[in-house]
Amino acid sequence: AERGQDVRAQIEWQAEMNQTGQVLLGVPANANALFDLALELTAAQNVLKSRAELEGDAVARREVLSRVSTLQGALEEEVTEALAKSAWLWPGGPQRELSGNPSTIASTVAQWLYPNSPRVMSELLNREAPSSNANKARRDLMYRMFRHAHQRDLGYEGFPADAGLYHTVLRAQGLHGPKDDANWGFKGPNPAGNTHNRALWPAWSKAQRRCLTDGPAVTIKDLHALWSARPYGMRSGLLPVLSLAFYLAHRSDLALYVDGVFTPELSELVIDEWLIAPESVRLQHVAATPKRQALLQALQRGAAESSGAPPDQTPLEVARALVSMMLTLPMWTRRTMTVSKEAQLVRNMLLKASDPNQVLFAELPALLGGQEPEIIGPALARVLTELRDAYPQMLGKVRHHILQALDHDDGDVERMRSRAQSIKGVTGDLRIESLLAHLERYDDSNSVIEGLISSAISKSSAAWVDRDIDQALVQLSSFAMEFRKAEVIAPMVRGTAGTRHLIGIVFGAGNGRRASGSVDIDAKDLPKVKELVNHLVASLKTQRRELVLAALAEVGAQLVNDKTEELNG
Repeated sequence: AERGQDVRAQIEWQAEMNQTGQVLLGVPANANALFDLALELTAAQNVLKSRAELEGDAVARREVLSRVSTLQGALEEEVTEALAKSAWLWPGGPQRELSGNPSTIASTVAQWLYPNSPRVMSELLNREAPSSNANKARRDLMYRMFRHAHQRDLGYEGFPADAGLYHTVLRAQGLHGPKDDANWGFKGPNPAGNTHNRALWPAWSKAQRRCLTDGPAVTIKDLHALWSARPYGMRSGLLPVLSLAFYLAHRSDLALYVDGVFTPELSELVIDEWLIAPESVRLQHVAATPKRQALLQALQRGAAESSGAPPDQTPLEVARALVSMMLTLPMWTRRTMTVSKEAQLVRNMLLKASDPNQVLFAELPALLGGQEPEIIGPALARVLTELRDAYPQMLGKVRHHILQALDHDDGDVERMRSRAQSIKGVTGDLRIESLLAHLERYDDSNSVIEGLISSAISKSSAAWVDRDIDQALVQLSSFAMEFRKAEVIAPMVRGTAGTRHLIGIVFGAGNGRRASGSVDIDAKDLPKVKELVNHLVASLKTQRRELVLAALAEVGAQLVNDKTEELNG
């Protein structure tokens, strides 16, 4: 008894020295038996190791080994009993002494250390190291969270593994639900809601106080560390899903940065970074001060006028919409120098945007002419409209050029296809045949014009620059000439009716002037030619034959020479 009291006093002293509350110190009821058995076992093992006489006495050695084995078994039984019947001292806890089996005591301690831990009934994720299958389901769920946030139950049909995680981790905590009659979305837990809602609310509100105030940016790793520490104690498997839900619920107020770059939209690459390197993903609170509201409203109107975006948006939503608009422009528009200098500067600034507040309230006003709302709103609308229309206008210019060069001005889509089919395979030139393939499916759409340009310069549209368009116009002009020549030759090669007629002409005019050349006429124009011939013959019948022929030679030579000078000049 005296020895047990000494042990208890020693443990109590150790408890007073360790006030972190993280260590439990136990006083076993059978301390004396443990000491006695431990001392006796130590002595027997010492005899076994130190007495040389045992080497030559098999009976004595067997007796000592048997004694050691018996003592070990007895000590193990006493240790098991000690764990079950010890009085546990808990430094810093609400009770100085605990009793019961270890599982009950561990639950009691965990409840005190982590009183605000959420109640998430998911065996797959509510652990420090989820399995590979659980990790895959978690990734699939996070992809679906940003793709289908507006759909009921994220659009799940059936019960794949990630759907089970959705119901246990998100729906049960009240983090996803209806926002109006038509749309669902992410939101915070209801502190007055069910048990799961109330349990998550302390951790969620702490994150709001940390992230939704002006101050330094918070990385996802920081947020995870906040939630995994006391008094929340969230497991590592849950943290990525809950932090993504937090961002989606407060998306209108939190700017997202990946590796220091402002990222307006989530993507699978961002989610992968979220999971693998949470320290590289950070959140920054963005809000407009009262002084900036008028300027913000002007920017909203300008963006809405050119893009059709909702006019009532937060500063972050406006910045996100502007950057997203630039990122969705065709690659040629992002590079072209054919737009105005003002449009170039705004485009380049938005493509490199790193701070929404800086973009909205400093850089845009500086580029658009000042802080006056009545100036900056229309100026932004003008620039955005110019950038939006630049690519269609460029394609329209190319379309007009190629149709004019092909002598196709009536807009008859079927006729264009028929012309291309009539000469397919005649030239033997693979490049021309490639261009003919696009005209065979001509429908006057931008995609066909894009195909013609890409075939002409052997470049995809993502790599176009201004000089490529100039080169394409030259190549397409050359192609049009070969196209029209092939239309003249095709009937002779294939013995079919032609769609064009080639006429060679030689004129000898006065003063030694001569002119020669050729002209190809579309078959559809032959009635007009005949009508003009009849008109000329009827009007010249009263004139002498020699005068008429001389006049026609003069006119013909002049027209041919004028055309030649026009082409050369």
